[in-house]
Amino acid sequence: MGSDHPHFEPLLLDAWRRADVKVAAADAGYDSEANHEIARRDMGVRSIIPPDIGRPSDQLPATHYRRLMRQRFTKRPTASAGKSRR
Repeated sequence: MGSDHPHFEPLLLDAWRRADVKVAAADAGYDSEANHEIARRDMGVRSIIPPDIGRPSDQLPATHYRRLMRQRFTKRPTASAGKSRR
C-alpha cells in the first residue's frame, strides 16, 4: 500500500467535470503541495487536507499550502480554556 495522493488529481478532475465543485475535503492520505496547487491554482477549488505526512515536527511545512493547512489545523485554546466551572 502507499499514499493516496497520486489519486487526488483524477478524482477531483472527474468530480469537477460533473459538478460545480467549490471545496474539496480529503483525509491526510492525499496531503501534498501538488494536490493543493492542482485544486486551488489550476481548478479554483478550495482544498482542505490535514498536513500529516512526513515526520512530526514543531516547525511549519516549507511549502505554501501545506503551511496554511498546518496553521488552520493547529488547535488553539478556546476562550473558556483554563476557567473553572462554578
